[in-house]
Amino acid sequence: MSTKVVYQLDDKGYLVGEALAHESPLEAGVYHLPAGTVETPPPALSANQAARWAGASWHTVPDHRGEAWFDERGEPVEILDCGDPEELGLTRSFTPPSPTTDELLQELGTIRKSVEAQGVPITLASGEQDEVDSDDKAQAKLLSILTQIDKGLRPDPSTFKFKSNVSRKITNADMLRIVQAVLAHVQACFEAEGDVQRQIRSGALDTKEALKPAFDFALKQEIG
Repeated sequence: MSTKVVYQLDDKGYLVGEALAHESPLEAGVYHLPAGTVETPPPALSANQAARWAGASWHTVPDHRGEAWFDERGEPVEILDCGDPEELGLTRSFTPPSPTTDELLQELGTIRKSVEAQGVPITLASGEQDEVDSDDKAQAKLLSILTQIDKGLRPDPSTFKFKSNVSRKITNADMLRIVQAVLAHVQACFEAEGDVQRQIRSGALDTKEALKPAFDFALKQEIG
């Protein structure tokens, strides 16, 4: 009893490989085909092609299964079925659109806000060094303390908590030094933001990746 090669199909008719058909022990030359197989040899296939049985003959179709293509939003889509992904509106690669001026300015504002809130190093009259919070909440607190000093309402010295969570008795003179340092840091951040804004509007900066280095450089120039 002999065998011959036949061709196995999946449930969608795509070629998945070869199989063996066994000759009937009762009828010479008659072969029992396994389920889902055909006798006709498939065509030669090149890269990214699959063969599909169309009932009487083979058809070749694009095969990008397992590849990642991209939709119109730039989201990756894994190709699971044969066919042309372009017919589904997918592209082989995705280049994000250039950000608008407003998007760049918004991103720059976020960078400025983050750097502004990082804190400010301080050296007290005693030579002690620490760091002071500089976010919006801290700025409001410092301005309140400044008002108390101006009105003579703050005991001299008074306890103040630093960013390190260390509390110290701070004189009003040191407190004024702290307020001035924080305000100078905040103003430098705004000046740096303004400088980079001008570069954005002139077209010199047109990517989000370039904003942080440009801001850091401008801030360094402001601080001197």
